[in-house]
Amino acid sequence: MIVKKDNLGASCILIFCIFVGTLVLTAMLGDSTAVYDKPLVSEKPLVVLKESLPDMIDRLSKSCVMVDCTVSRGSGVFIDDNVVLTAGHVVDSYREGHFGYVLGEGGKKHMVIGSVRDPYNDCGLLYIMGKSEHWVELQDLESPRAGTAVISITTPVGMEELLNTASLGIVAKQTCKIGSMFGPGDYLLIDNEGNPGCSGGPVFDLDGRLIGIVVGTYSGYGNGIIVTPANICARIGDGDETVYEDSGNP
Repeated sequence: MIVKKDNLGASCILIFCIFVGTLVLTAMLGDSTAVYDKPLVSEKPLVVLKESLPDMIDRLSKSCVMVDCTVSRGSGVFIDDNVVLTAGHVVDSYREGHFGYVLGEGGKKHMVIGSVRDPYNDCGLLYIMGKSEHWVELQDLESPRAGTAVISITTPVGMEELLNTASLGIVAKQTCKIGSMFGPGDYLLIDNEGNPGCSGGPVFDLDGRLIGIVVGTYSGYGNGIIVTPANICARIGDGDETVYEDSGNP
């Protein structure tokens, strides 16, 4: 390369500045190659599942039911061999009609013979004739935080062919006061889409634990479901409930 004499000095100064700048930058960063050895995205999984989602849904669905109380229909889940947890307003429908049954996996029906309803929050129990082979434990769990992945299992009203339809979503809000329609408790908002008939349907976390039941839907900023958390449902039977009985209620 031919460099004119009048530009030689300027060229030397530029090369020297680049060389010095490179040395300073290397000293500041240390071993620059180490920066790029680390992955830009965490290799740690967001959720570690104890079983696959299909296996979990298959297992949990065996405890879930459609509830038909003549006046209205809903969903529910066995929490004992003869007790179904559902929404309080579904229990009210049974009280008015004094007839009801639950439909489970395999088309097996159980007649409803009694009920208990929380007078303050939208949750209740139905007692059935006979026994179910499958149920889930109702625990007094702390409400899951926003962002927690959850599964709801419900049955759209009048659609037995869609019995126990599963939907995957997240907790949109951990605690929310809904108003007098559902009761004074703190409710969960879930971003799963709800349909008529979903009331009483169970919501599980990805460990398969029952975290609440669906009691309604909300719209406006997106669509989702309103859930009575398990720590409220677990209080049913503590002596502060309204009991509706038929003959033969256990």
